[in-house]
Amino acid sequence: MATHLPRCMSLTKICYTYPDFEICQAASRVCWDGVIMHYDSESGQAGGNRNRFDITHPCETEDELCYPELKRIETYLNEAWVFDALGVPAAITNYSVANFAVEHAFDLTTDAATSTQPQVLYLLNSGVDVLFYQGNLDLACNTAGNLQWASSFQWKGQPAFVAQSKRTWTDGDEKVGWFKEVKTLTESGRETTFAMSTVDGAGHLVPFDKPREALALMQRWLGKRSFA
Repeated sequence: MATHLPRCMSLTKICYTYPDFEICQAASRVCWDGVIMHYDSESGQAGGNRNRFDITHPCETEDELCYPELKRIETYLNEAWVFDALGVPAAITNYSVANFAVEHAFDLTTDAATSTQPQVLYLLNSGVDVLFYQGNLDLACNTAGNLQWASSFQWKGQPAFVAQSKRTWTDGDEKVGWFKEVKTLTESGRETTFAMSTVDGAGHLVPFDKPREALALMQRWLGKRSFA
């Protein structure tokens, strides 16, 4: 992984700058074969029984999704009366928690190696507040990687975000996780907030692992736009 990481990062950077199909496909392939596969292939019972969505738990299913609850959710949401209650259009006849055919179709484009930073910048410049949150036990979308992404994100508030130390946020007297946030006057003419917040003891499925803390996080964000 250490050997292939510099090449992965270099090709990904080129893909960001020049989102050409062949370049981005090469970046995806090098990053997968040289770096990601070495831990991702151990996910699921067919691999090393690891759960990449929560590093403290084993994988409990034969597939790589690891949560038996997902199949039960899928069965429930495919009930005809649930479709009717939700007003699902008649053209849609099935709900899937994960559709690997759709994932493969995205893999055949530049999507996997293309940055979403321009879209986030558009939101901030349009006056839309942005929050990234996650569980600290998640490996698939890990805290270190997302903090690096947020810190390298070039926008008006980047210097203040990078310089800021992580701060603890609480629910009552209980520590929930840490956060970093910046409020900046952007092109929209209003103060816009960019924030990253974590939840301790939670993996990829934050509301599933820590429902009370997840509710506190949403209430704090929707009510105050701040974790301070």
